[in-house]
Amino acid sequence: MEDKPKLNQNQKNFVEVFEKNACNIKHTCQKVNIDRQTYYNWMSKNSTFKKLIHDCHEGLIDFAETKLMEKIKDGDTTANIFFLKTKGKGRGYVEKVEQVISGTLGLEKAKWTLED
Repeated sequence: MEDKPKLNQNQKNFVEVFEKNACNIKHTCQKVNIDRQTYYNWMSKNSTFKKLIHDCHEGLIDFAETKLMEKIKDGDTTANIFFLKTKGKGRGYVEKVEQVISGTLGLEKAKWTLED
């Protein structure tokens, strides 16, 4: 079994502040006094850090979903419509049909010369 990379104290601080700042990278970098590139380096090199950042994002979505459900329970028609348009697509609650096209598109390579 492979050992998970550990977080240094700066990374631990970043994750804590990141969650408190609604997953805002710029504000968190400023508050913990690192540049944005350091954040991206940590994301690419430390799977533990990357997972914790992902978990913060998921927690923020969970929070928003909870607030949306509260609005629906309160009878908010707009919230209900939004929910059906996003979560109810499979049952036909869509305004437009999304089409997925697969395959390749062949483009002829144009030959240009200075003489033309």
